Amino acid sequence: MNSLVILLYLSLSITCILIGVNFLIYLYLNLVQNYKRKTIKKYEKDILDYIFQHRSKEDFIRLSTYKSLKRGYSMSLFLEKIIEIINLINGAHRKSLINLCDEMNISNKLIKKFNHPFTGKIEKELLLYQIGELRSKKQLDYFLNFDRAYIKKYDLYRGYFSLVNNIVNEWIYELEDSQINKYIDLVFNIIGESKDSQNLNTKKLFEIFLTDTSSLFRYIIQNDNTRKYMINSLTRKKIPLSYKGEILYIMVLNFEYRINNFIKKEFSKYINNDDLTHDQLNYLIFLIKSLGEMGLQDAYNSFRNACKNKNWTIRAIGAKYLYKYKEKESFYFLEEFLKDSSWWVRKNAALSLDRLAYEGIDVLVKTLNSQDKFAKEISAYTLSSGSYFFYFKEKLLKENKYLDGFHNLLTTNFGRVFLERILLDNDISSKHKINIIKDLKYSNYEDYFITLLSREKLSKEIENSLEDIYFVGGGGFDERIS
Repeated sequence: MNSLVILLYLSLSITCILIGVNFLIYLYLNLVQNYKRKTIKKYEKDILDYIFQHRSKEDFIRLSTYKSLKRGYSMSLFLEKIIEIINLINGAHRKSLINLCDEMNISNKLIKKFNHPFTGKIEKELLLYQIGELRSKKQLDYFLNFDRAYIKKYDLYRGYFSLVNNIVNEWIYELEDSQINKYIDLVFNIIGESKDSQNLNTKKLFEIFLTDTSSLFRYIIQNDNTRKYMINSLTRKKIPLSYKGEILYIMVLNFEYRINNFIKKEFSKYINNDDLTHDQLNYLIFLIKSLGEMGLQDAYNSFRNACKNKNWTIRAIGAKYLYKYKEKESFYFLEEFLKDSSWWVRKNAALSLDRLAYEGIDVLVKTLNSQDKFAKEISAYTLSSGSYFFYFKEKLLKENKYLDGFHNLLTTNFGRVFLERILLDNDISSKHKINIIKDLKYSNYEDYFITLLSREKLSKEIENSLEDIYFVGGGGFDERIS
């Protein structure tokens, strides 16, 4: 009996001790959390005070010597807040804060930790992110010359490339040409190390390169030394063709037309090959798009070859840019493309004709009488939604006449779309609209007008005109839609 009592007391005592310990742990964690909040608020105030000149640089640097910073969680909070503020501010204040972080040797401390043999991959990725966000110019050369075998070993390409990209973009106008050239080499070497252009990691790296470096691209192609180095690197480096093509295309979009001869030479290598790999086809597509964007007359022969290609994708891109070449043969190709088996080829051909003003529109109007239903459909769609409307309106207002093809267009499936544009246009007078309605009295448009009147708010004058023209015995027009 005594032993049972003792055991009971012991179990109660242990339970009470455990409850007490748990309470103390809970209390400690709450105190730590409150301390973290106070610490980060203090860091934020000190950082902002320095940025806006309320405190001296010396006061701010003392942040790095606080005893609390020796504790891991406080340093993490400190970095988090600095990075957040760097990304929020611009101009001189931003550069001042980045330089101050250099004076505090923050990046050096992070690099030392990154290179430590006991630092794991996940922590290394975090450290690369933090170093990159600090954007230290002093660290650029170190990372441009960094051993890529080490990066490959831990598969840190994405974080490493983002880091270098951040620093280069931050200091682009203060870097030497040799540093920019090293950056170009780094980009092409990393991308080229992937044999498979569809590799997900390589795609992500390339997206970073394209989306984060618009100002860098402009700088590279405006500077003679870096532009020449970029073009030479594209020819020398083993880069997946689809990526090479996209880089060339972006250079052209930035009005770098001096690569025209190189693009034409590359184009001639692949255009007559009927057995292209996936990468080669993508490369050829970017080459045609690049030539099309430049629109230089000496590239017309290249487009002739593209228009004759068996691959519908190549023909479609050729058709898209043919409007830039007004040779007679271009009109022949575009007219034939309206009958192509591919919808994209037909669509791009019709859009090209629409951009060729009256000459192109004449071809579309002529095609409304075609026996080919697909050619007729794409022509009607383009006429109803494209520039034909503005030429029609101009002739109607100036000469009180309809443009050729008007009545033929109204007999197609897209006639109602075009007619609605006319009736809802504020520039066309009610008189003109009423005359058009009268002309269509026997064209099976009565039901359409009833539907339109129920959906859209037309002027009272036009409503009255519709009622007079389409009056039905035993009731009026209003009665039919009520």
